[in-house]
Order: sequence, then structure tokens, then C-alpha cells
Amino acid sequence: MLELIPGRKGRLAAAISATIGLSGLICSPATAALGGDVASIESDRQALGGSHVVTRMQHYDRHEIATASGLRVHEFADTTGRVFALSWDGQAQPDLQTLLGNHYSEYSSAAKVRRVANHHVFSAQSGGLVIQIIRRPRGLTGMASVPALMPAGIDAQELR
Repeated sequence: MLELIPGRKGRLAAAISATIGLSGLICSPATAALGGDVASIESDRQALGGSHVVTRMQHYDRHEIATASGLRVHEFADTTGRVFALSWDGQAQPDLQTLLGNHYSEYSSAAKVRRVANHHVFSAQSGGLVIQIIRRPRGLTGMASVPALMPAGIDAQELR
């Protein structure tokens, strides 16, 4: 049995509590992507194991992550560096929990309700999230955005 010296008991408890608290910060997964900052895109690239190319547009930057399996993810960041939309195309669906970040719970809730146009298309608008996933014969295409974060003058259709 471990005996504590009375004067050190409080300090030991504080040290243990601080260690547990810090380990939660160190071990927690990076919340990236939608609504995150441009630095979060690197976390997504690492999680997907792909290459990264940036294309500068007039009102935003398009970040493309491409994997060896053929998955392409586009993340769109405004001039302040905030990710306001993303799209993907590939044979398999990417990890949406990683890509949607804090908006994943909105997607998850909408998916349980299953607002479906048909069995090939999932489309929902929940809270601040707009998402559409299309199942094609040889893969999936999807797009998610937070309209409140979208810069003025951008048509959502150009974000593919």
C-alpha cells in the first residue's frame, strides 16, 4: 500500500490531476476541416495519407488532398483561413468524422432521420450544415458546407 506523507498529499493529487488533464489535450484527435482553420487541413492530409496542392482563387483557396487509392478531397478556405466547404470524390467515402470536425454530430443526426431523395442520394440541411452524398456505380461524391461561413459572391456549385 502506498503511504503519502501528509504535506505532499495535496501536491501529489494536483500533479496527478494536471497530468490526466494534459494527457487529454495531448491525446485528443485534431478536430479539423469544416469550420476549422487552414492549419487543420494538414491534419486531414496526414489522416488521409495523401498529397496536398493549393489553388488560389479570387475569394478563397482550394486545397486538394489526393490519395494513392484515388480519393480526392477539396477543402475550401476563405481569405482569413477558415474552411467553409469541402467536397470529395472516390471509390470509398472518406472518414467524415475527421473531415466534418465539429459538424459531424449534425450530419450524424440528419443521417439517422434519412432525408433521402432516393437510395443513391443523401441530402440534408441540419443546423448550420448542408451536405449531399451521391452514390455512383463506381464510387461516391459528396459536398458539405456551412453557408454562414461562405464568403459573399460564391456559388456553392463551383465548389466541386
